[in-house]
Amino acid sequence: MKAIDLDAPPSGAPLSAELIQFQEALRQMSVRSAANGDEVQAAKLQELAGKLEGGRLTVAFCGHFSAGKSTLVNTLAGRRCCPPRRFRQAPTS
Repeated sequence: MKAIDLDAPPSGAPLSAELIQFQEALRQMSVRSAANGDEVQAAKLQELAGKLEGGRLTVAFCGHFSAGKSTLVNTLAGRRCCPPRRFRQAPTS
């Protein structure tokens, strides 16, 4: 699995080819949602596509206490972003 680059790009930096492709997919889904009468979903997808312009997208991980959220984030990132529970004083959720 390829690690995700968590470092923010410099302001005004062009999007990677991967992010441009993802942004275009979001815009296409927005158009299809609108064509099917779901304006609310279309607006949400368009908003997500717009957020990629700044090179940032916030993703939330939710789950019960000790469900493996930190492990999932660390695995996706390819590095330890969230310390394991035994080293934390309080939950991160």
